[in-house]
Amino acid sequence: MSIIPTRLKSTVRPGRSPAKGRRLARLDGKGTTGQVTRVSAVANGASPDRVVTVVDRLTEAIVMGDFDENRVLPSEGDLASSFGVSRTVVREAMRSLRAQGLVEASKGRVARVKPPDSQATVASLRLLLRRNKASLLHLLEVRQHLEGDIAAMAALRANEVHLRQLEKAVNELDATSPLAARVEADMQFHRILGEATGNPVFVLLIETLAEFTQELYHRTLDPSGVEYARAGHRAILKAVRNRDAVKAHKAMRDHLQTAARYLQAKSGRREAWADLERVSKPGRSA
Repeated sequence: MSIIPTRLKSTVRPGRSPAKGRRLARLDGKGTTGQVTRVSAVANGASPDRVVTVVDRLTEAIVMGDFDENRVLPSEGDLASSFGVSRTVVREAMRSLRAQGLVEASKGRVARVKPPDSQATVASLRLLLRRNKASLLHLLEVRQHLEGDIAAMAALRANEVHLRQLEKAVNELDATSPLAARVEADMQFHRILGEATGNPVFVLLIETLAEFTQELYHRTLDPSGVEYARAGHRAILKAVRNRDAVKAHKAMRDHLQTAARYLQAKSGRREAWADLERVSKPGRSA
């Protein structure tokens, strides 16, 4: 049985705005979570203001660590009693929390707190990028600047475990491996560099951008492209191992510039600049 945190043991009063007037995170690049929740609440006969307030309180409890990852949340009945609202209000609040990627629950089962991941951010950012006609080469341009700094910082902060993991990722980027394995090895190399900085925001940004560059990996990690990728990774790893931040930064920039040139040569300049609506569809498998 899940224990209800003290911060949740207070009745929701009609007409009250969310705690401290905090705006909730965007979900769709157009409206806010609060606006989406209100529409859903009205459709299902719940009080919009109460639903948004319950969402806000539960979000705060999850973010503040009152509920550990994978922990079962209190039942609908317990939460309804704690907040002084109906089960319908709690049900709509849970629907919003699932959309934000904070909780997960299959039909007929109690809700659990989800471990942090970038999927909700990716879903929102994907729409924004597609509406602004962003291309794979636009993303590579961003990655050159971002990941150049990440590589430089990793050269100063990486430990022996990181170095071993980077070496393993380089070795696994083999032309004879299935494409899915090559894509994962390439992504893993960049992910470990982010982790080596000691800054979790870099890891989040790398994972988020990786979702949009799946098509890039599919186009550039064919048997001939793998050799370019491995050479780039080797140069980066050598600089990181030697604690040379300047060379690590340059090696990463050179690596991503090579990927951009290879993409243009393979796909044609016009296609390489195609917007993400055509080349980065949700759910594309590696």
